[in-house]
Amino acid sequence: MFADESRFTPKTFNNYANDAKYKKVEPIFTNEELLRINFKTHPTPDGTLKDFFHEVGYYFYNSSYFGELRDMRTNIENFKI
Repeated sequence: MFADESRFTPKTFNNYANDAKYKKVEPIFTNEELLRINFKTHPTPDGTLKDFFHEVGYYFYNSSYFGELRDMRTNIENFKI
């Protein structure tokens, strides 16, 4: 257990999430158009934090590790009992 884990409850989370300063940025995380990212293409910077997220996603999506995960998923989907 982490040092202050017992003090972090759903009520604590909700209090933070309902704070007015977070309400201003909520549309950034709920707008479908803003969230649409194609990790197959290298990002074109637009000056937002989304650039960094897209950059990390792009390299992960094109990594050998992601290929292994994709293969595992395919094998599991094809496995029938």
